[in-house]
Amino acid sequence: MENLLHIKVYYPIKKQHGAALLAILAIILITMSAIALSRLSLNSQMAKRQEANAGTMATARNALTAYAMTQATPGALPCPDTNNDGIQNPPAGGVCTSRIGLLPYKTLNIAPLFDTAGQLLWYVVDANYAGNVVAPHNSSRLANLRIDGGELLAFIVIAPNTSLSGQSPTTPTPANIAQFLEGDNADATLNSYSAVNDNTHNDVLMAMSTFNFWTSVEKRVLEDAKNVLIAYKAACNVYPWAADFSSGNGNSIVNTYEGALPLGIALPNNWGTTCAPVLNPYLSQHWKGVLYYAICKSTTPVNPPASSCVNLVDASNNVIKTAKVIAIAPGVVTNTQNRATNNVDQFFEGNVVTLPNDNKFDLITLGVNNNDSLIIIEP
Repeated sequence: MENLLHIKVYYPIKKQHGAALLAILAIILITMSAIALSRLSLNSQMAKRQEANAGTMATARNALTAYAMTQATPGALPCPDTNNDGIQNPPAGGVCTSRIGLLPYKTLNIAPLFDTAGQLLWYVVDANYAGNVVAPHNSSRLANLRIDGGELLAFIVIAPNTSLSGQSPTTPTPANIAQFLEGDNADATLNSYSAVNDNTHNDVLMAMSTFNFWTSVEKRVLEDAKNVLIAYKAACNVYPWAADFSSGNGNSIVNTYEGALPLGIALPNNWGTTCAPVLNPYLSQHWKGVLYYAICKSTTPVNPPASSCVNLVDASNNVIKTAKVIAIAPGVVTNTQNRATNNVDQFFEGNVVTLPNDNKFDLITLGVNNNDSLIIIEP
């Protein structure tokens, strides 16, 4: 009987303890689920904010690039807005009033752009890319602007993001920069910026590398070169002869089928005389001695060329297309080039350098090993 009594007394107590444990586990699971859902919600919100910021900043980057491509001197960027009126502050003494400030949205002819914290976007420009453009302004022009020691940049767009401890946003001007940006982005080192993101740094940066910048600008330059050469051929029934690339003067040499685009003196007819059209001033001022040019040279030299014998090849040197006349822009200076020498191998890569005068030119995707851009003047 005692054993039975013990069973009747203690069994319900054990059952109650088990129920209590289950209840506690249920509460823990519910709490953990709530925390996980809350984190997922926060992560989702953060992802949406990041996506929205990226889209807004891409709009600014594209507007700046379009501005540079459409200037009288292609590749000229605006100065920042330093007094919060949406308009670039013009250069004083040839340079921008400040190389960092707000995005000059009115100058770019776009609406004001805000990040997800409601802050206007900021803008940084390299010293050699804005202000009074000094010749030569082309893809050989070097930059000094970098983010965390990375590649060279033409400009940077910055979203300030939410204010951090110690910041009290007021009128966004360079004088109040520390109220909006942090660390390397708010100090006096105007060539150095940082994308570090932690408890004390939350600026979001988007940049345009000099590689991508000049690749875009060179499309405009090559199109302008194409148009003026086609006009020359239509009016004079011939193309101008090429120039000696190493001279850098851009002056045509009779019976020269390959070399520099003649942006100095053109032969047989000089620009703007007799039948020849007037040359766009920026081409001669900024791109002379930089662009390459080749006319098809058959067994019996003829100008204009009677057939297509300029061979455009792929990375394996297979001919994939032919043309009568082409022009090539060199892209930015690579790590091994020194363009002050005017040697063709300091501007171009691939077949232009390794197999000169063989009528073969590279038609490949731009990359680290070859950044030349080619345009067909006449197929």
